[in-house]
Amino acid sequence: MKAVKTWPINEDGHVILTTGSGSANIAGYVMEDYIPVDEDGRMVVVFDVSPSSGGSSTVTAADITDSSATGRTVLTGTASTGRTALGLGTAATQDSSAFATPTDVANLAAVVQPKVGVPSAFTSRTLTNSDDGDTLVCASAQVATVDTGLMSGFGCVFKGAITFSGTATVTDERSTGATYPWCALVQTGTDTYAVVGGKA
Repeated sequence: MKAVKTWPINEDGHVILTTGSGSANIAGYVMEDYIPVDEDGRMVVVFDVSPSSGGSSTVTAADITDSSATGRTVLTGTASTGRTALGLGTAATQDSSAFATPTDVANLAAVVQPKVGVPSAFTSRTLTNSDDGDTLVCASAQVATVDTGLMSGFGCVFKGAITFSGTATVTDERSTGATYPWCALVQTGTDTYAVVGGKA
């Protein structure tokens, strides 16, 4: 190794350093006019990077004082302990294709969810698509008008005395003599329905 009185710099005017050998223990001094360099003229330095815990250049949690316990675990632990500290679990190990995309979420939002509700009172009127999946209760004899053009898969349930009319084809397949009449209007094809259950 040799010494020079000039400092090597790069095209941006920054001093160029290179890593030296040996420890960071101070064994002597050189004059400030002399700079130890390698064969290419780069300043040779050894950095004192020993942690506060001493004895190793590996940074441990004890060396990071201005941080939280979780942060220290993330910085110094294994990938597994880091995920555990952050509460990520195994989801963090999955490929991105394992998760729903914005398009997937939009498609789910467009799915028609089944209707869940309490029975509602029914009086004679024309059925509409909003009646699909409903349980309609007749306090006395009523008439349900079933016209063509209702949504695909339309159907509903009636409790009580009910008869049917309208422009759609409705086949009454109910048994008679029911003490507690009920029936289901079931779509069997385009604008065609069957009524199953029991009637008085």
